[in-house]
Amino acid sequence: PGQRRNSLPSTFGADLPVENLNAIDTRGFEMLLGTHITAGEVTFDLSGNITWARSKWLYFDEPTYDDPDQDRLNRRTGQWTDRTIGYLTDGLFASYEDIINLPYNYESLGDNTKLSLRPGDIIYKNTNGDDVVNWRDQQEIGSGSMPKWIYGVNASVRWKGLDANLLFQGAFGYSVNVDLSSVPTDFSYNHRWTQENNDTQALVPRYGGSTTNGLASDYRIHEAAYIRLKDASIGYTFPQKWTKKIQIERVRLYVSGTNLLTLSTLSKYGVDPEVPDGTGPTGQAVSLVYYYPQQRTMSFGLNLTF
Repeated sequence: PGQRRNSLPSTFGADLPVENLNAIDTRGFEMLLGTHITAGEVTFDLSGNITWARSKWLYFDEPTYDDPDQDRLNRRTGQWTDRTIGYLTDGLFASYEDIINLPYNYESLGDNTKLSLRPGDIIYKNTNGDDVVNWRDQQEIGSGSMPKWIYGVNASVRWKGLDANLLFQGAFGYSVNVDLSSVPTDFSYNHRWTQENNDTQALVPRYGGSTTNGLASDYRIHEAAYIRLKDASIGYTFPQKWTKKIQIERVRLYVSGTNLLTLSTLSKYGVDPEVPDGTGPTGQAVSLVYYYPQQRTMSFGLNLTF
């Protein structure tokens, strides 16, 4: 529920009643398969699931856009809910000649005259072919910030008194907007642009660069996929013929852990694949690598049943 605001001009001069606004269509499917195998004293259980889901705005309370670029970039009705809008990039400037010879200016991007641009700053593409790069050159970038595919695998095996359990989870089909210059490792230092390396494909632009380097763009969009060993445990249950001698029905010794292993397309950047994604309200990219991280834990225990 909400009040209708965007589809009426501010000059309407009254507050409308609360009503059911906006409609989202979420579509998807889930598949689950499992098997149980017994071979002698060994029992093995294996199950796996995979889910695909995505949401689209069927209706969103918004004005009618007369400008085709405003309509393309801002209209939500009929669009996926997790679209990311930003600029397309073409690496980094290698020299002052590259800046001078750029056949367009960065109009309304904080630098109308190129005076603040230096080698090592981001090159933004002029997608509509005019003589300026401005908001009209923005495009849909990335694959959406929400994973389209989520999957998991659960395996357990038991043999005599031994038991082991593994739970894997993962996701793919999404992208994350991450400012790698804020990664809390030496990665940003080793992969930044410098005058010495002059790497036009460096993952981090020059330090203290132009304000235009902070614009939301595909420069900071990274395709993400991962698989994580979420939970693992191994235990041993002592034979009852031993434990009953000391008046105990069941004794189980175990060791378990969480988040023990992660394989990800973002691991080489020192970034967790479940890092939140987002861009600021003014189009500035938000560094979201500093968040409460996934905790790796190990625990040991002894279960007693009397």
